[in-house]
Amino acid sequence: MAYTAIRIDEGAAEMLNRYAAEKGLTKSQAIISALKNNKDEGAALLEQLDAQYEKQDEVEFIDTSEWVAGVAPECCCDFYYNYFYNHKSEPCEHWKRVKWTDRNGNSKVNWYNDLIKKFEFADDWKIAMKEYI
Repeated sequence: MAYTAIRIDEGAAEMLNRYAAEKGLTKSQAIISALKNNKDEGAALLEQLDAQYEKQDEVEFIDTSEWVAGVAPECCCDFYYNYFYNHKSEPCEHWKRVKWTDRNGNSKVNWYNDLIKKFEFADDWKIAMKEYI
């Protein structure tokens, strides 16, 4: 049988000695046993997380066929276009006026679309509006 020397810190060595003494094992058997137990515990944890994931509610699928450039529904685009270009304010339930603070600590007020979770100045929103107009 071949032997390999390993270096472990003093605290880990004490824990290994205690574990081996409690289980009635040699140090090498204790290491293998601990590794096996950790593997079993890891597998059990993965199974538990899988079970929790399967219990979660189903994801709601949103029909994006009527969306402009895949970004937002036409009602959002109509509201945005009419509000910013024709100065009409036709209501759209997805747009909310929000106040936020930028990274410099300045207070800002902008439109936020709670359906697509983006501000009106987001790059993909600007691209969609170019295609819409």
